[in-house]
Amino acid sequence: MEEQEKSKYFTPDITDIRVGYEAEFDLAGFGKEGWQFVKFQGVDKAVRCYHEKGLYRVPYLTKEQIEAEGWDVIGVYPNGATLHKKGKYELMFLEGCRLTITKVWKSFEGEPDEKTHRKDVYNGEGKCINTFRYITKLLGI
Repeated sequence: MEEQEKSKYFTPDITDIRVGYEAEFDLAGFGKEGWQFVKFQGVDKAVRCYHEKGLYRVPYLTKEQIEAEGWDVIGVYPNGATLHKKGKYELMFLEGCRLTITKVWKSFEGEPDEKTHRKDVYNGEGKCINTFRYITKLLGI
């Protein structure tokens, strides 16, 4: 059971932590049990110290978190991948941190030769909600 719990989380790299980054902090460093949610207001010496000891963890990105960010599920595939839509964007998410974000638009709407255009604007890793939010912010979604 403990191994399954570990597989849902990873220890973030110190270079990934920025203002607004969400993680969980191991209270064992203070003689207590359990994990406490934290949202970083900045990165200071204490954060670096605790991170080096592995006292922070972040859950891997889930389809539920993507939905909570306003993306609608429009397809589910046998391999576990899900297709989401938000505005003019589609997102293919495969558990294990793979994301492909595609901009979809139509030209000549209402005309007989209406065409749908697709352009991948991101194809890569999306390990956690922090990374996902950062990518979508950079893309203006």
